[in-house]
Parts: sequence; C-alpha cells; structure tokens
Amino acid sequence: MKKFIKINKIIWLFIITPLFFTCEDDDDAATEKAVAGFVHTINQDNGMVTFLNLSENANSYSWDFGDGTSSTLINPVKTYENGTYTIVLESSNASGSSDTFQDEITILIPEIISVPITFDGENTNYDAATFGGTSFAIVENPDPSGSNTDVNNVGAITNNGAAFEGIAFELGAPIDLSSEKTIKMDFWSDQALNILLKLEISESEFTEVTVSHGGTGWEELSFNFLVSGTYPKLVIFVDGPGTATGTFYFDNVVQEETPIPPCVDETAQSLSAADFNLTFLAEDSTSSILDDGSVLTRISNPDTDNDVNESCFVGQVVRDPDSQFANNQIEFNTKLDFNANAGFKLKVWSSTIGTNVLLKIEDKALGNAGPFAEVAAVTTVENAWEELTFDFDSAESDKFDRIVLFFELAQNVSGTYFIDDFMLYERVGEPCTPDATQSLSSANFNLTFQADPSASITPDGGVLTVIDNPDFDNDVNKSCKVGEIVRDASLAFANTQIELDTKLDFNSNSGFKLKVWSPTANTNVVVKLEDKALGNSGPSVEVPVTTGAASTWQELTFDFAPEDSDKFDRIVLFFELGQNVAETYFIDDFAIYGSGSGGGGGSTGCSGDAVAATTLPVTFESCESFISGFSSIGDGGVTPSLAMNPSASGINVSDNVLRVVRSSGINRWGGVQNSFPAGTIDITTKVFKIKVYSNLNDVTYRFELALDPQTNPVTGNPAPVFRQVSGGANTWTEIEFTFINLPASPSTYNQLVIKPDNPEGSDNQTTSEEQIFYFDDLRLE
Repeated sequence: MKKFIKINKIIWLFIITPLFFTCEDDDDAATEKAVAGFVHTINQDNGMVTFLNLSENANSYSWDFGDGTSSTLINPVKTYENGTYTIVLESSNASGSSDTFQDEITILIPEIISVPITFDGENTNYDAATFGGTSFAIVENPDPSGSNTDVNNVGAITNNGAAFEGIAFELGAPIDLSSEKTIKMDFWSDQALNILLKLEISESEFTEVTVSHGGTGWEELSFNFLVSGTYPKLVIFVDGPGTATGTFYFDNVVQEETPIPPCVDETAQSLSAADFNLTFLAEDSTSSILDDGSVLTRISNPDTDNDVNESCFVGQVVRDPDSQFANNQIEFNTKLDFNANAGFKLKVWSSTIGTNVLLKIEDKALGNAGPFAEVAAVTTVENAWEELTFDFDSAESDKFDRIVLFFELAQNVSGTYFIDDFMLYERVGEPCTPDATQSLSSANFNLTFQADPSASITPDGGVLTVIDNPDFDNDVNKSCKVGEIVRDASLAFANTQIELDTKLDFNSNSGFKLKVWSPTANTNVVVKLEDKALGNSGPSVEVPVTTGAASTWQELTFDFAPEDSDKFDRIVLFFELGQNVAETYFIDDFAIYGSGSGGGGGSTGCSGDAVAATTLPVTFESCESFISGFSSIGDGGVTPSLAMNPSASGINVSDNVLRVVRSSGINRWGGVQNSFPAGTIDITTKVFKIKVYSNLNDVTYRFELALDPQTNPVTGNPAPVFRQVSGGANTWTEIEFTFINLPASPSTYNQLVIKPDNPEGSDNQTTSEEQIFYFDDLRLE
C-alpha cells in the first residue's frame, strides 16, 4: 500500500523542473538561497519509506530519520518499525545557504497474530485458515458474562456438523513450550463438548490436548502440555471427532507456566533379576540400559497431578522414527524367575490412546537367535499415567536375562513417552486350578487342555490353540489352561473338528458339557456329530445352544438321544454357524457326561422309580418329582425325569434337579404337572419360588393352580401367572409367582401346572426344535 504525501509539492516540482536545467552556470546557482523540501511514499506492508528530495538551489543534504539514524543521500530509502517519526532534511549549497524541512510519518505494519490473542488489536491480522466446513469471524462479545465479562471483540467459530472441522492460525511468534506449558483461553458454548487444541510444527510433528467444556457459556479452559518444543501453528477443533453444530466463541488466549504439584520421593531401586524395580531414584539409573533407537533419560516427572504416578523422577523415552524396531534393553546377571513372580508392571505416559507397548524377554547370550517370550499391552488413556501389566507363564522361568522394551514395534513413528516403576511383581498363591486328566477317547472324552491336543484337532476356519486361562476369577472355570478358538470371518461355516478312536455311546452317556467364554452375549454354539469316514455326505446330528451373558465363563449342555449311539466318531464345533463373524472364543472341559437313556446325567438321589411329590418343598434329591407330562400329542411330547444338575453353580449347587424335555412340533402349552394330596397348597400362603435353567434366552414360564379331582359342579381356578426370565441362558435363576384374585372357594388347591416357554397368547404356536428345561427347589414362602 503506497501513499503519496504533499501532492501539491509534486505538482510544483514538475512545473519548476525545467528551471533547474537552464544554461546558467553553477556559480550563479550557488549564490541563490537554498530551499529544503521532500515528499515520501510508504509501503505499509513492510514499513519501507522512499523519500523524494524537492530541495532548490542545494547540492548537500543531511537527513535525520527520527529514529537515531541519518543519511546524506539525495533520495534515500529507509525501513521503519511501527511507530510515529519526525523526519528532518537540511539542504545547503556552496555559498553557505541552508534550509531545513521536516515532516511526520506514521508506520502501521499489520501485525501477525501471536499469543496472547485478544482480537482487539487495531493493526493485527487475525485471518484464520478454516477447514472441514468451519467459518470464522471477529465479532463483539455476544454474552459478557462468566469468565469473559468485557464488551470487546472475540473470535467466532461456526461448525457445520463435520468431524474434525476447525480453524488454524500461522503465528507471527511461535509458541515455545520449554518452560510455559499451559495455554488458557476463555471459551463460550451453550452445549457440553470437548475442545481440542493442537500445536503443529508439521502434519507429522504436533502435540495436542483435549479439554471438556461444561456448556455454561463463557468458561476458562486450561490446556496443559507435557512436552517441550517450538510450534508455529495453533489449531482449534470444536468437538474434535464429533459433529456438533452451532456458533462458539473464544478470547483471551494466553500462555502460562504450568503449576507443578509437589512430587513424591521414589522408592528404593533395584536392577537385580531377583527383585527388579526401576524407579529412577538414582541419577545414573539409565547408565546400564542400552538404547537401540530409543533414547532413555532420567527427567523430572512432567505430570505429577494424578493418582497413578506422583514420583519426582521418571524415565523419558524418545523414539527414533527411522528405526522400526527402536527399543531399550535391560540386562541381568541371573535368569528371571516366573514361579515366584507373575510378570512385570510398568507405569506409562503416552500422548495418544492405543500406543502399543511390548515387553520381550530374551537370553542375552543368544539374542535374537535364541528363544524368547513377549507380551504386548496398549495404552487406554491419552496425556495421562496408567499402569500396564505384562504377565508371563511360569514355564518361562530360568530362561531369560534380558528385557527389551518397545514402543510402537515395527512402526516408523516418532514419539516421546514417559515410564516409571518398572518392576517384577509377585505371584500370589496359584490363582488357577491345575487341569484334570485329558482324554480324547470316545469312551471317556474329556478335553481339558492339560496337554496340547492339536494333533487330533483339525481347524476348518476355527483355529484352536492352548493358552493360559484369561479369566480364572470365577466359580465356573478356574483351570490354568484353556483352548482359544479364532474364527475366520470369511467362512460362514467355520468350525473346529475333533476325531475320536471309536463311535460315541449315548446309551451310557447323555451328551456333552462344554465351558465357553464369548465376548458377546447370545452366541450360537453348535455341536455336530459326524461319521469321519463319510464326512458331510454321511448322516449327522447337531444340537445348538445359545450363550448367556458376555465375557464370562458358562457351562453349556448338549444332549443327544440313545438312538444317536454307535454312529459318530467326529465332533464338529461351530460358533455362529452360517454367519460371517470374526471373533475369538475360549473353551474348556469339553466332556462327555451322564448316565444315558435321556437322563440329565449321572446318578440321581433316587434309587428306584420317580414318584409324584407329596409335600412342599420339592428338592428333587429323592424320588419325589413331577412325573406327569402333557402335550398336543399326548404324554410322549413332554418327558419329565430326575437328572443331575447340568450346571452346579451360582445360586444352585445342588446335585439333582427336574429335567423336562419338550419335543419339536408340539403346541407351546405342553408342560408338566403334579397333584399333591388334598390341602397341600394353602392359598393363604400365596408366594411360590422355583429355580429354573435352560439354554434359551428370555423364557416365559406359565404357572397354573387347579383341583384334582375337580369339584362337581366345577369351581373356578385362579388365573394363570406368567413370569419371564430376561436373558438367563445357561444360568440358574430364581423366580417368584403369586396367584391373585383368588375365588372365595375353595381355600386350598392341590395341583400345580408348569408350562415352560408358553407366554400369553402362544397356545396355538408350536415348538420348532427340541427344548430342555431344568427346575429345582420348588417351595411356598
């Protein structure tokens, strides 16, 4: 931007210019009186001023530029900083005549935005780059309140609902985080959301912190950075990865020193294999640690304001992006013991969630050429301390004397991480139960993973390996070893096959039990039996069962009929049959069980035939039971029997229960009933309780009261009661049912009817498959 001053003098200059070039000699000119004068142009983009000398009858010039500098040039050029200056020109000639002329100039070079930012600078360029759909403007504070009560200018950010839309400022002075690590700003929002502040050197070199806004108008936000560096670009995301829309305001962006809370002194340090504990207590803590692409140094803890690590000193790991296998190595004089110790604990601070941390143990004499074991963990928080655990099997004892620590193994990434309290921790007792004897014989099949069974197992989209039980803190499966099945998502019929030596016998056995751990609820599990010589082309039979709750061990029961005996010598195990699902499941104690002949398995408390129960409560531990079944096809459609508890766990660890099998294709009102002696069921005590178990989710049970024999004339029976078990597959659940609106007469009843899976309005529907239900501990309270 150029501006000419004193245009009238320029015009006058053009008029008189010919007079300077007449044929008068110099002596005549020197005798005239000198007259000083000048004009100038200003480039307001850079402060450069060009002076045009208009002096008359002069041949000597002295310029005073008003900033302590001068010149004797006729038409000098001068660059100024912002400010107001008085320029004085003294012009003279040989005869001694001199004259002075002065003028005042003001320089206003637009300032590039830098922290602090207030949006009130008259000469500051507040232009922001926008991206992702955001728009930016400078407006007057629309709501002087909260943390920003001034009526002044603020920055306005308008989001249009895209993820990671925001604004960026190229700063005139970069932000230096070497000492002052906190950026504060006043931010206005009428909705609760997160604000992400990112400081950039380049697209691949940056640091960022996210702070939550409460949605209460103007609030002061503090962004505490824990790294050092100089950053020339400031980026603001409103709602970061979210899609919030609206206009938001910010102001008063300042940089301050981050207050560091008091730290806690380190505990004693040991670099011995027996009691390894790297606490960074000593100044030379890292002197015996080898850096291989990652430089480890001892520094003051940059983040002591937390409950995980308040230590005064920590280790800083700076990773070389050019080294995929950057690591730090710690060597010992003796081998590590994982009989007494369960593994390692390590406190880690990372700026990102999901940072991969891998702990590898080696024999230092053999290095990469020798055996090793490794355990990986990932960070779950950003810009915060957390403690990671790396457990090793006792079989790794007395083999390894080197620890290798990797951050982001096999990646070309740069990063700065902090570590502390890297230690061995003790194995408390033996948390798991040693596995029972394993058998892959059809006569006493019991897959316990005491040994690796892979030689007899064929993966067909379901790869089975033996691993340490990842979840032994429960009452269902405390075994030390289990099987891990990784399902191939590309195969709808992914399965695992187990071949046996002879045909399976379901005259002596009732079926199979299998302990399953699934990360998702309602997982479909199918046990299919085949003749291995004929495969898919031959006969087969299969039983499906659905798991209950997610991420917990549960025991499933797969019952087969006596007519399935002596036909099959291959077990095919499916998870989510017919689905394209990628998932990992755990199995254990896959065993044949029971006494056969359709029973629930094993011997019961009854040495003879079951008889109709005569008293309450009914515990099914003796021969008293429900022995009468009814259905749309007669007695054969529903079969009750005494059986062994299919899952002695949770609220029911009793030995024996009532087993009710409903055939496929019968009306859903099929069930069981028992006629007690007259007067047994007193309606003055109206609350029944019973424990139920099945492999189905969301079963509705229907209960009815009646008289047997019925009165003549017939008197009314109480209305049926429906009780639903929500979820509940493969879990014992206790339900209560109370009969209400009872007729005045009779006052006692003696027949109780139980109809499983018979919700109101379903009488005309039929069962689509065989169903098995278990009952126990029927009582009045």
